This record gives sequence, C-alpha cells and structure tokens, in this order.
Amino acid sequence: MRRFRLQGLSVPGLPIRVEVQDNMPWENVGEHDHEFLEIVIFLRGRTRHVTRRGRDEVGPGDVLVLRPGEAHGYEGFRNLRLANVHVDPAFLLEVAGELRGDPVFQAWFQVRPQLAGAEPDKQRPTRLGLSAPGLVEAERLVLRLVEELKTNRPGRMLLARALMLELIVLLVREGEAQGGVIDEKIRRLAEACAHVERHFREPLRLGDLASKAGMSVNGFLRVFRRLHGISPIAYAQRLRLSHARKLLREGGLSVTEVALESGFGDSNYFSRCYRKGYGEAPTATRRRG
Repeated sequence: MRRFRLQGLSVPGLPIRVEVQDNMPWENVGEHDHEFLEIVIFLRGRTRHVTRRGRDEVGPGDVLVLRPGEAHGYEGFRNLRLANVHVDPAFLLEVAGELRGDPVFQAWFQVRPQLAGAEPDKQRPTRLGLSAPGLVEAERLVLRLVEELKTNRPGRMLLARALMLELIVLLVREGEAQGGVIDEKIRRLAEACAHVERHFREPLRLGDLASKAGMSVNGFLRVFRRLHGISPIAYAQRLRLSHARKLLREGGLSVTEVALESGFGDSNYFSRCYRKGYGEAPTATRRRG
C-alpha cells in the first residue's frame, strides 16, 4: 500500500499542501494512506470512495476528513473534479484557536478521525454535504490557497494560514447548519472534549466530563488519552500553562494576575508548575517578552 507524505511543500515551514485535480486520466486510485490529515472536497462529477468498511458514492459538495494512516481509494471517476487539502494535524490545532472549543470541530477533526483508527470496522470516514453556496465558497478558498502557496509575495505564510483557517471555519459552520455530528457517541464525546477546551481555567472533575461524554470514567480516560496522549486534567493544566505563557509574553499583568487569569488559585503553585513545564520562572518569560 502506498503512503503519501508532506514533501516538497510550496512554503517551507508551512505544513499544508493543496491540489485541485480535474478530469483525471485514470479510472481508479488504489488503496493508499497518508501521514497527514486529508480533507477531500468533491467539486464536480462522481466516484465511489472505497475503504475497508465498504464503498460510498460521493459527488459535488461531499467532503471527507481522513485521519493520518486511514487507508482508502477510489473507483470509477466520472467527470471528476476534487480538491485535496493535506495538513499536519498539530498545525491544524494551532491555527484553529477558539474553534477547538466547538463540538462540531472536535467531532470532525479530532474525535471521529481518531476513533476510526481505534475502531476501523465501525467508523466510516467523516462525510459532510456542503450547501450550494458553501461549495462555491469552498472552491473559491481552495483556489486562492493554491495561488497563494505558489507565490513569493510578502506575507504569503500569513495569508495561507488565514485562508486555511477560513476554510475550516466554513466547514464547521456548514456542519453546524446540518446538525454537525456523525452519531450520538461521537456527539457526546466531542462535547466533553470541547468543554475542556472552553473551560480549562475552571475546576474540572473527571466524573463530570465522563458523564457529559456518556461514558464510564475509565472509558473516557482511555479515549481521551488516545486523542491527546495525556489525561483530561493534565491536558487542562497544559492549556492553563500555555495561556499563562501567552499573557506573560504580552506583558501588562503581574505574575500573580497571570496565575489567577489562567486558572491557578495560588501564584506559588503556578510558578512551580510553570518552571516544571517550561524550564524557567514566569518572571524570566515576562522580562523577555
């Protein structure tokens, strides 16, 4: 099976590759996977999307989100035009910002893709049907992104990031307009993950999060660790420290004020956690700006 990698990027340091394929000369694309997250937007024509769970007919307005390592292929292209957007998952989380607290974003780009890897016989690829205006806007953004990645004009990295974010926002809004989620299990788990992203500065109880996800505490812990590599409480602590680091670099607040603003009730405890996480005192970060 072939594996595709993010090589030969148009903009070094920007882990995005975008291709628009039109009237492809071959009939089929055999089974392959990717080391990146792939978003496939079908712009025109039809084909059958083939995975190990079966075959699905796809056409204009359909969008697939495929996790790294998710094997798939195509059969029977008919006047097909599609856009492939390849992005590093860590970069996607970085640019997503406040979207990380949205349950639809969590369901589409975090929870469902990861569960597909853990439950390959139960989860089909995430699929959204864009509205007619949404499809027009998605194609416009993709074409602008392709053009920007080809240029050497000043600010191309900033604009490419902005266009990528605008595309993700469009997909999330289209998803919300259509109910937003794939099934009840994913909806509840995505809501719990989004709750952590939105409320990391507040006290979080593992039992409450598990209840929100509709799972046992052990089951929720297991799935959350699969998603993020650490427990929900440790992940919330990481978000608090990251938020604190941002505030320290901006200046204007004392270390105590930063600690309180980031969800730490005690500035001494905050300083110990910060030093452990970043290898320096909060005051050092604040002075450097």
